[in-house]
Amino acid sequence: MVLGALTAATGAVMCWYQRHIKGLPAYSTIARTGLLLVVIGPLTPRPTTGSRRTSSGTLA
Repeated sequence: MVLGALTAATGAVMCWYQRHIKGLPAYSTIARTGLLLVVIGPLTPRPTTGSRRTSSGTLA
């Protein structure tokens, strides 16, 4: 999610400072991709099972 937020912010700032009309869609796409990563980030499944460490330090 952090990577998505940084990508969206960077794309938005670069789009704001872009002087050429051909560069606007490129930076706009980068910003939208960053927003997509922010939205998709929390939807990824987290493992609920797997190896756990016991009190002795071995894997169970």
